Amino acid sequence: MVVNLTAQYGSFDLSILFQGAFGAQIPVITESGSIGNYLTYDYDHRWTVENPSSEYPRIADRGNQYYSSNNSYYLRNSDYV
Repeated sequence: MVVNLTAQYGSFDLSILFQGAFGAQIPVITESGSIGNYLTYDYDHRWTVENPSSEYPRIADRGNQYYSSNNSYYLRNSDYV
């Protein structure tokens, strides 16, 4: 989406451009566990036995039975103006 607004009064010109995109999502997946790092937010809010959560997933290494990168948790909204 692009919106271009222009105005002119005497010798004064004003031009405003708005550009944006809506409805897109971007995957945010890091190499984590024994082969990389976790994002701080994901680590602080992760599912644990002491902190059971249906909103945040468990953090697991790739070889762990609980590892999954095929879920919508890792999709982030990428709308902008």
